[in-house]
Amino acid sequence: MFEIVDCGGECALYRTKMGLFKEYCSKSDATEAHNIQTELSSLHLAPDVYSRVCRVRISESNLSGYGFYTEEAELLEDCECDDDCDCSMNTWEARLAVCEMVQYWTGWEFTDWHQGNFGYITREDQKFLVIIDCGHKGFIEK
Repeated sequence: MFEIVDCGGECALYRTKMGLFKEYCSKSDATEAHNIQTELSSLHLAPDVYSRVCRVRISESNLSGYGFYTEEAELLEDCECDDDCDCSMNTWEARLAVCEMVQYWTGWEFTDWHQGNFGYITREDQKFLVIIDCGHKGFIEK
C-alpha cells in the first residue's frame, strides 16, 4: 500500500503500511527538513520523526524519492468542533504564538504560516499546535 495523502510545494505525503512518509524532491531537501522537524519536535513544535532519511519501495521495481517517516498530526482544517476539540488552536493568534516560540527557542523565523501548515498532536493528554511543513524554504535563520 502506497497511497498519496497530500502534495505540497516541497513534499508529498504518502500513507504506507509503515505509516506516514514525507517524500522530498532531493536528498538534501529531505535531510534539511528532517533536521528542522527533529529539532522542533523535541520542543513539541512539530510532529515526531520516526526514521532516518531514506527511500522506500513503492512497487516491485520502483523506489520513492528521499524522505522520512513522521508522526501524523491532525490538520486544523479537519477540526469538527467535537468535545475533544480546542478551537482556540485554530486562530491566527495561536499560529503566531507557535511561530514566536520557534523563533525564541531556535532563532529561526517561520515565514510560511498559513493555516494549512499547522496541525495538532497529543502528548501526555495535552494538545499541542505544531508546524507540519518543516521544509527549509519556510524558515529564515536569524
